[in-house]
Amino acid sequence: GLVVTPYVPPFKITSIARDTGGVHLQWLAPTNSQFQAQWTPSLVPPTWSPFTNILTSTSGVFSFLDDGSQSGGLAGPRYYRLRHLP
Repeated sequence: GLVVTPYVPPFKITSIARDTGGVHLQWLAPTNSQFQAQWTPSLVPPTWSPFTNILTSTSGVFSFLDDGSQSGGLAGPRYYRLRHLP
């Protein structure tokens, strides 16, 4: 069989909300995890653009806020994904 080490448990986005400050994502993952958020204005075809900050958490509750400063504003459609970093 195939053994992949180290094992990385799956994570789940628990909340996506838009408010006056922007779009806020929240998810749960092990505390030693690191993530990078990415966005695209279209899924056909997607062109994922990374945000510059590396996302960490000491509690296992991760969050990210897209305030529009790195993505050219908040107008128009927007899709997000999280990249789990090694």
